[in-house]
Amino acid sequence: MNIKSISPKAAFSIVIILWLLLAAIFYFTTGEVGSVYGITLALIISIIVMLANYLSEWEGKITEIKTETHNSTDSDGNTDSRQVTYAILRLDNGKRKKIVLMPGWEMGDRLKKEKWEGSIKKEID
Repeated sequence: MNIKSISPKAAFSIVIILWLLLAAIFYFTTGEVGSVYGITLALIISIIVMLANYLSEWEGKITEIKTETHNSTDSDGNTDSRQVTYAILRLDNGKRKKIVLMPGWEMGDRLKKEKWEGSIKKEID
């Protein structure tokens, strides 16, 4: 099974099962109910993010491919750099969208994200 094609019902079930497991582990290892509250807050945030992803829908064309360097510094002062390649889309509603470029996507490709789908599909003419 491709993780990107998981159904919303299955994703929600996985989140709830993980919450139950984490809440039980934290409660029984720490003995504090506060840890369960923290896990519950994380659950609520992850459900909001998951729903925002599943409820979004758009369609557009790749108009630009751009590579950016992202730097991060840890607490010891060590800096790590990584390059991320983005596809800049011109959506059908006229807005622009920047997403991470996936293998097989090229300039001029049309991409579509449907409501209740977790993945972005390349449209074939």
